[in-house]
Amino acid sequence: MQIFVEKKSTLLSNNLRNSMNKKIVVIGSGFSGLSAAAALANMGYQVDVYEKNATPGGRARNF
Repeated sequence: MQIFVEKKSTLLSNNLRNSMNKKIVVIGSGFSGLSAAAALANMGYQVDVYEKNATPGGRARNF
């Protein structure tokens, strides 16, 4: 599964820019996991989402 988020260009301080080199892992691709991953990617972090099922959606798959 791949999620693409357009990255906004902003001016960042050196301390914040250095923290952006960190990789963040989100466990679960439900509403909260995907929202968190999108927000973090939009902030410039490298984000990987891991899901145990074959498709994303979490409990939303049952609706």
